[in-house]
Amino acid sequence: MTTEAQQPTQTEQSSPQQKNIRLSESYPPNSTNNSQYLAEVHEVIKNIDLSTLDFNEKITIREINPLGKDIDQLKVLYKEWFPLNYDDTFWNKVSKQQVEGYVAELDLTSESLDKYIVGAVVFYEKEANRQDLGFCLEYFFNKLQTIYIQTIGVINELRQYKIGTKLLDKVKDIAQRRKNIKYISLHMVEYNQSGETFYLKNGFYKVRTIFNLFKLEERFYNFFYFCFYVNGGSNPHQNFWMKVLQKIRELFRKLAAFIKSLY
Repeated sequence: MTTEAQQPTQTEQSSPQQKNIRLSESYPPNSTNNSQYLAEVHEVIKNIDLSTLDFNEKITIREINPLGKDIDQLKVLYKEWFPLNYDDTFWNKVSKQQVEGYVAELDLTSESLDKYIVGAVVFYEKEANRQDLGFCLEYFFNKLQTIYIQTIGVINELRQYKIGTKLLDKVKDIAQRRKNIKYISLHMVEYNQSGETFYLKNGFYKVRTIFNLFKLEERFYNFFYFCFYVNGGSNPHQNFWMKVLQKIRELFRKLAAFIKSLY
């Protein structure tokens, strides 16, 4: 399995003390390898009344700092979020900014604590795939690209504060400002039902299912392929069905006109 398959961790609201449970829905059903929190931020948050915090003020979306403590924090969080051992190759790309990344940082310095990463997204540009786009004249004049979301995750305790949506909105904003980008794409494992809801709610199309794409914990799983279209890009399957719908409507109009002519 490549690191490209790791997608948002929509998780169960579970206590870290419980055993044999999944804290992240990115892990396979019945997995026993994801039952404990590892990052320091969980212990910190456990002792704070979150209802007293202004998250618009406390949460900052910023670029990953490859020279600071970000990488160390992310390495621990990725072990919680994803059923894959991210190796030095991946982290070297992040550190050398060969891929792009943003974090959601919770600032608790006013509570005499520290700043903690509570969410992150990593992505990169690659050439667009023609089968992912409807007819586009720009194909003949420009090299069209997609932004591929490699990873995105948020800690369980803060999911209700729409941090995942804010990270996704950041990627959308970047894509819209790069006019050669026609869509944002990603893979998500089929059993992650809350992840599917999350993407559909945020305007992504489930373009297709890829069977037995990657192996997780000794078993192959199907993955959904999602796209979000920008800058004039369009879903080829949506275009097809829109055309079918238009044809059906046209036939009904003609039938109605014919029936009317009989009276």
